[in-house]
Amino acid sequence: MNILHLETSQFFSGVIGRVAEESGYQYRNEKSIEAGMTALSQWKFDLLITANILEDGEAGTLLKTLAETPNRDMPVIIITSDDSIENRERFFALGVMDYLQINDLVPDRLKLYFKVINNGGEFLEELKTLKVAVLDDSNMSLHVIRSIFQYYGVNHVQYFNSPGELVAAENFDLYIIDMVMPELSGDEVLMAINEKNHRCGLIVVSAVSNRLSMAHALALGADDYVSKPFDVREFMARVKGVVRHLVLLRELEDKSRQMEALAKRDSLTKLWNHGAIHEILEHEIKNAEGKILSVLLFDLDDFKKVNDKFGHQAGDDVLLAASDLISQILGPEGEVGRYGGEEFLAVLPGKNADEAEKLAEHLLGHIRELDMGIGNLTVTSSCGGADSRESEDAMKLVELADERLYTAKESGKDRVVTA
Repeated sequence: MNILHLETSQFFSGVIGRVAEESGYQYRNEKSIEAGMTALSQWKFDLLITANILEDGEAGTLLKTLAETPNRDMPVIIITSDDSIENRERFFALGVMDYLQINDLVPDRLKLYFKVINNGGEFLEELKTLKVAVLDDSNMSLHVIRSIFQYYGVNHVQYFNSPGELVAAENFDLYIIDMVMPELSGDEVLMAINEKNHRCGLIVVSAVSNRLSMAHALALGADDYVSKPFDVREFMARVKGVVRHLVLLRELEDKSRQMEALAKRDSLTKLWNHGAIHEILEHEIKNAEGKILSVLLFDLDDFKKVNDKFGHQAGDDVLLAASDLISQILGPEGEVGRYGGEEFLAVLPGKNADEAEKLAEHLLGHIRELDMGIGNLTVTSSCGGADSRESEDAMKLVELADERLYTAKESGKDRVVTA
C-alpha cells in the first residue's frame, strides 16, 4: 500500500511515516495542497492522510480539488486536533473516509488501523459475497458507511432511510441498522428482521452509547453494537466479527447437509440407500402431475456363490462394478439406489415400461461384459420393472417390479421382465 501524507509538523509526519514503513508500506510526506496534488499526478497512492491546516490552505480546499481529478475515489483520512462535531460532519460530507484525533496517533493503534485499511483477507472476500442492507435516517451516516464499503469493494449493498421499506424488502445476509428511527422503533425493526430471517448478521449503530441500550439491542438479537460517531477501525473490526459468525454458520450448515447426505448414501457403493431411494420414489409419484414413471429392480444373479467361491472382497468388487454401470447408464435418466444386498432400484420419471425395459436391456448387456479379472467369474443380472399406469402407490409399484424380477429369475436369469 502506498500512503501520501500531507502534514506540516515534522514530528507527526515522522510518527506516521515510521509506523507506515515498519508495517511494510510506502510512505511520502508533503506539506502543501499544491505539492500533494503534484505527487498524486505523478505516482499512484492507495491512501491519502491529511491534516486540517496545510501551508497553502485547509483540507476542505484539497478535497474539493481532489473531487475533480481521477483520484476522486481515493480514501482520505483527516487527522486533526479539532474534535468539533461541525467540522467532523463537514469533512464527512466532502467524502472523507475517517476523521481521527491526534490523540489516536499511538503506534500500535496506527499499525492496526493501516492493517484494517489494507486488509484484503478472507473475511473481506466473504463480505463481498454477502447481501448487505444499511438502514439509517441520517444521510450523513449512510454516506460514511457507503464510502467505507465502496473503498473495500463491497458492492452488494442497499441503503434505506425508511424502516418500512427495509422490512418489506428481500432478505439480506447482513443488516446494519440505526436504533432510533422515525417510523418504526429499532426494537420493532430488529424483531421484524429476526422473525423473517434467522440466518443473518445484525449490527446496531446508535448515537446512544449507554450499556443498558447496548444490552437491550443484543437481547433482541443484534450480533454487535457500534456507537456513533465511529471510525473505520472500529466499524470494520465489528463487521469482521459478524462476518466470521456468518461464515461459521455457513460452514456448520454445509457440514450438516453433508452429514445428512451421507446418512442417505450406501456406505459401499455411494448410491442412495434403501430408505433414501424409497423416499425419492414417493416424492416423484406425488409430484408426477399425471406424467408416467417407471421403476426397475435389479438383482445380481447367483451373487451368494461369488462370495462363497471368491470371497467377500470379490463380492464387494462386483457390487462396485455393477453400481458404477447402473449409475452411468441409468443415473442420467433418473435416480438409482442400492435397495438391499445385491439389489438395486432405479426410479425413472417420464419413462414408460417399454422405454425402461430398453434401458435395462442395455445395462444388462454391459454387466455381461464385465471382466473382473477374478478366475472364471462372470457377472449377470436379472431385472423386473413396472410403471405408474399400473399403480401410483410406491410400495405396490416396487412389489410389482419384485414379482417380475422373480419371474426373470425363474425364466433363466440374465433377462428383463416388465409385464
